[in-house]
Amino acid sequence: METSDDTALRRSEATETRTLSTANDEDVIYGRGNHLKNHPGNQHYRILIKALKDYYLQFPKDKKKKIGKLVYDSIKGQCPPGRFLAEIQGRQYVELRFEDALRKISQCLRENKAKAKVASPRHRKKISDHDVYEKLEEMQVRLQEKQNKTVDFKLYLT
Repeated sequence: METSDDTALRRSEATETRTLSTANDEDVIYGRGNHLKNHPGNQHYRILIKALKDYYLQFPKDKKKKIGKLVYDSIKGQCPPGRFLAEIQGRQYVELRFEDALRKISQCLRENKAKAKVASPRHRKKISDHDVYEKLEEMQVRLQEKQNKTVDFKLYLT
């Protein structure tokens, strides 16, 4: 059960106090519950996080922010642009500021770090920024292909 402190914290992270009553399929929604797990924007977000997590864990601290920014730009670069929303109460949302969205992205990239095999800084493989951009582009192409297949499949059903 969410407390009023949780709601106040989410409101303080928001860009403005205006409450939104709808979320688009491209939006990433932070909150709790199965309805958020199944939201299309959150599914897309989890795929991006999963694809980039190994890179994030291998990057030195000063470059980790770049991977978070890549995820942010990928969500914002959709058509229509995705937003980072916080659920404040029963399907009511507020949009997060850039800094807060980036903090949440970094938190997701760090989650379950203990389960991942992370090499010590001395033994980390050097990964260039180009490799990360390439990996993200590859994931975007795969997602686009998957979405096109879904659309084609729906056409056959009608």
